[in-house]
Amino acid sequence: MRAAKGTFGVMYAVDEGQHFSYVNLGEMEAAGMSVEDLHRVGLRNLAARINDGKPGLTLVPQASFHALVMGGDFEASLVLIDELWDGSLKQYTPNGPVVTVPARDMCAFCDAASAEGIRQLRTVAQQTTQGGQGLVSDKLLVRKAGNWQEFTDPGKPELAPLEFKL
Repeated sequence: MRAAKGTFGVMYAVDEGQHFSYVNLGEMEAAGMSVEDLHRVGLRNLAARINDGKPGLTLVPQASFHALVMGGDFEASLVLIDELWDGSLKQYTPNGPVVTVPARDMCAFCDAASAEGIRQLRTVAQQTTQGGQGLVSDKLLVRKAGNWQEFTDPGKPELAPLEFKL
C-alpha cells in the first residue's frame, strides 16, 4: 500500500481468476520491481480494462451527477487515471470534478459548481459507508491542478493543517 499525495491510499492486487491476491514487498522484490514500477503497471492494467471493453467503462447519468461503472471491482481506482479526468470526462466537469469513492466498486462525480450534485454525492458517500463492503472513504475529493484533495464547501473556510510542536 502507498499513500497517493496524502489524500488516499492505493493497494495493489493480482487478479487470480476467482479472487484477488494483494501484492507484498517480497513478491515485488522477487520480480525486481519498485513501488513506482508496480504503480505504472497497475495504471496500465487499469487503463486496459477501461479501453478494451472487458468490462469497459460505462458512464451512467444520475439526477445531478454521473456514476462510472466498470465491472464492480476497480471503480474507486478510476481516480488514478489522469487521462480520464483531463480528457473524456472533462466535458462533464467544466469547473473541475468533485468525486466520491465510498467503496471499491463505486465512483461518482459532478461538476464542482453543482451544489445539488455535491449534496447528492455526500448522500451517496454517507449511505454507502454506513455498513457497506469494500469501504474506501466518506470524503469528497476535488481535482485541482492535476491532483486530488479533500473537498471543502465553498462557504466554509478551509482549515490549515494542524501542526504539533514538541
